[in-house]
Amino acid sequence: MPSRLLALVVFAGLCTSAAAQHGPPVPRTPDEEGGAPAASRPRPEASLFLGLQHDFASEFDDAAGDVAITRVGAGLDVSIPLDDRQRFVVAFFNEFSNYEFDDATAIAGTTGEPWDDVLEHYLGVTYRSRVSDHWGVFAGASVDASYQTSADFGDSTTFGGQVGGTYSPNDKVTLGLGILVSTRLEDDVFVIPFPVVNWTISDRWSFHTGRSHGRGLRAEVAFTPIEPLTLALGAGVEAREFRLEDTGPIPDGVVRDWRVPVSLVAKWSFSKQVSVQAEVGADVFTNYTVDDSAGNELDDVDGNAAVFAGIGATFNF
Repeated sequence: MPSRLLALVVFAGLCTSAAAQHGPPVPRTPDEEGGAPAASRPRPEASLFLGLQHDFASEFDDAAGDVAITRVGAGLDVSIPLDDRQRFVVAFFNEFSNYEFDDATAIAGTTGEPWDDVLEHYLGVTYRSRVSDHWGVFAGASVDASYQTSADFGDSTTFGGQVGGTYSPNDKVTLGLGILVSTRLEDDVFVIPFPVVNWTISDRWSFHTGRSHGRGLRAEVAFTPIEPLTLALGAGVEAREFRLEDTGPIPDGVVRDWRVPVSLVAKWSFSKQVSVQAEVGADVFTNYTVDDSAGNELDDVDGNAAVFAGIGATFNF
């Protein structure tokens, strides 16, 4: 689906320049994606996130049936400062997704459930440095395994890297550009630029862009009406792909799940260490591409808009 993929990438670039995994409940990167490290971080810090999200059933445009999705995610980011200008960020992430098809679903010539439970494991390491009072650089590498629960783990692994730079004219604005490169399952290497924007507009308003789930991008504008509560309106692109089991209806095949989520997130901070959040929104565009084990496309199906809701909690240490 070259045309759809290009359209999604263009949308992501426009969206992030103008205004995540979905936002919460599954963030993939720490604050200030690509930004220069703060000088006031003399010790390691960690952030643990737990989240649950449910996409309500939505029908397919060009195939019978519908699908509902429930995702449970957990992520841990550890920031390790080398000095007041350099740090490493190690990110761990695990996600379980249950795809619940109705009995009439027909995708890639199958009937019933073409796949069901999917696991994803992610590990990324990013180096960040403030090379001057205004300029910063970042570089990182990652490995990701995503597969139907009984699929082969070794055939489900992809590798990625990112590099970029940032410029901060003052302590309220950080601008930058990064490039993400990633291998894919039974497909060509994926290369996409992504903008970095972190803008503290006022004491109550802020705007930021960055990476979201996997190869996705997200942008959010946030408003703090009262000190413990923050409301954020966000949009972006999410990209998932996973290996299918060898004994299923599409042996060793690959599914690519693309979606464009728009959501409202409400976050309540009990303290600097603990916060909870709730999210509601809709996937305004959804697409599933199914390939066989050799990378030949078997089906390309769009889905109708899907409403989703999620909850999550973050613990900072």
